Amino acid sequence: MREIKSKVQFNNEVARDTYLMGLKVEDEEFLAEPGQFVMLRLSQATDPLLRRPFS
Repeated sequence: MREIKSKVQFNNEVARDTYLMGLKVEDEEFLAEPGQFVMLRLSQATDPLLRRPFS
């Protein structure tokens, strides 16, 4: 597993309780492929949220 820093570019509501989030990745070599999951961590702390998987 690799850690890659990114920033949220947008977080748009596309339907009720459904959002589309775009991330800007600082690592130019990183390329997510269809069906691949990424684990998002909001901060260095583990409280209150742990990493969450997104596809």
